[in-house]
This record gives sequence, C-alpha cells and structure tokens, in this order.
Amino acid sequence: MEPVIERPAIPTDLNGFRALLANICQEFGSRINAFIRRDGVESHGDEAATLTPGKSPRTHLWGTTLTADRAVSLDTVAAAAGDKFRIVRTADGGFALNVGPGPLKALNEDEWCDVEYDGENWILTAFGSL
Repeated sequence: MEPVIERPAIPTDLNGFRALLANICQEFGSRINAFIRRDGVESHGDEAATLTPGKSPRTHLWGTTLTADRAVSLDTVAAAAGDKFRIVRTADGGFALNVGPGPLKALNEDEWCDVEYDGENWILTAFGSL
C-alpha cells in the first residue's frame, strides 16, 4: 500500500486563498531571499549601517571622512548560504570601519573586503587595497 500524502485543501474563497498565500510566503520567504540578488552600489556617509540580504545591494561604499569608528552589521535573520557583500572604504579619517562581528575586518582608507554567509555565520572571503 502506498503512503497517503495529505494535501492542503484548495481554498474556495478569497479569504481562504489569502490565508494559504500568507502561509506559503511565511514558509518559503527566507528561501526565496536566497535567490533574490540586488545589484548596484549604495553610498554611505559618516554612519553605521546594517546590510540585509535581499534588500541591500551587494556593494557598499563609504566615501565620507569618518569622525568615529563605524560598524557595518550583517543581518543573519534574512541571510541564506551564499549571500555576499562587498564593502569599500575610500574615506579618510583616523577611525575604522568595522565589518561584521568581531570585527571580521577593520577597514582603513582605500581598503575593501568581501563577506559571505556560509549558512551559519558571515565569513571574510577576500580583502585588499585599492
């Protein structure tokens, strides 16, 4: 005898369809984010920032003089394995741009780094000078 696979009832009204769609979005939303990639560059001033996969572009530029240490936080809630960001600092100033927890990399003037989510943590995958 073959196993019985229970399938959800097909909604017959608009409210039922909305409820089913909401459940699907909640269930698969984070997985869908893994396939959504935003290209482009976002410029930041003398400020901290939180980068969110699926919402933030892949490349981020700090080109304004930093007047204090600034943090670049990397969201783990929306992250999926393979998500990546490139962070570039062209700004001067005697302060660090601290990327990720720890930090993974403290960027000085004319430096960049790449980070990638491995499914559990953000890791530093590359860095260099401009």
